[in-house]
Amino acid sequence: MGEMKISITDGVEEIFRKIAMKRFGYRKGAFSMAAEEAINNWTFSSIEEEKLDDPVNAIAGLMKHVKKNSVELQHETGNILGEKYVNRRKHFS
Repeated sequence: MGEMKISITDGVEEIFRKIAMKRFGYRKGAFSMAAEEAINNWTFSSIEEEKLDDPVNAIAGLMKHVKKNSVELQHETGNILGEKYVNRRKHFS
């Protein structure tokens, strides 16, 4: 198990101690458990944010249920957009 020494402002430390004691009780290791949970949450949320920065990772797996290839999807999109354009033109004529 690694050991880490950090410095935080007094206000943050006071709030952290209160929340840690409330959540983990007044026992040995409560601060370590709270710190590990906080660092773990921050680390994994940061990893998820980085995945969203990459557009390929952001959409990976979203269309796995679609049974059409890319050309079929392009044609279908063109047809939908064409119908919308024609309907809009009819509405304003």
